[in-house]
Amino acid sequence: MISGGGVDHYSYLIDKRHRPLLIGIIFLLLAIAMTMTGQTWEPHGPAVTRWEDPKRFWKNVAIWAVAGLTGIGYFFYQTWN
Repeated sequence: MISGGGVDHYSYLIDKRHRPLLIGIIFLLLAIAMTMTGQTWEPHGPAVTRWEDPKRFWKNVAIWAVAGLTGIGYFFYQTWN
């Protein structure tokens, strides 16, 4: 029988040690979603599409992916050291 409920089962997601992992996964999923849709976000401008400016598009996707992998790598670095 399952006891308890609410936030107790997901409290590990709120733990400070897991924040880099969650942020990394979110950034990596955003990079995948941007690749699939063909549009990326830029901080101070309109969306960049793959067919209008492919070089800038792939640069933005790479930045999001590297940010995600950095967060995941930092989590594993903290965990295993």
